[in-house]
Amino acid sequence: MQHNLELPERFMAMLAHDLRVSISNIEGFSQLLLRGDVGHMPPEQAEFLNIIHRNALSMDHVLDSYSRFLEAQQRQLDIMPVDAVEAWQTAESLIESTRWHKRHSFSFQLPSVLLVNADPTALADSFAELLQITQARVPENGQILIQGQRQTQQAAFAINTPNSP
Repeated sequence: MQHNLELPERFMAMLAHDLRVSISNIEGFSQLLLRGDVGHMPPEQAEFLNIIHRNALSMDHVLDSYSRFLEAQQRQLDIMPVDAVEAWQTAESLIESTRWHKRHSFSFQLPSVLLVNADPTALADSFAELLQITQARVPENGQILIQGQRQTQQAAFAINTPNSP
């Protein structure tokens, strides 16, 4: 019975991988065209190509989320007190390459320690996913501000993009 349950998961993992290759190609080639590496493009065409590029980035993030979901199903969560500030810092390091590529600046307004009950890896992965989604919507050189505070029995977080449209 367990073997039968693993087949759809393996199929979906392979499908996600194959889609990621195609989406990466669309993303890369659209970026080459947008930068003008292969010649000038009229503004109307560039506008449509921007839409294609943004959609490819969004789809890539969806596939990342799905991959993380599959990984999370495979492992046992280990719930314990975790410093959410450290989890945000870990999340920032997980997406460092895309941050550098888009020249985003991150700033944090968090208490020195903010303990929450969570699985440390799952929390950092979730924060990284939120940052990736935000990055996809913030133009190059944009600023991303992460704020957090303790509210009674909960921690509250906000992601803002000052000076971004």
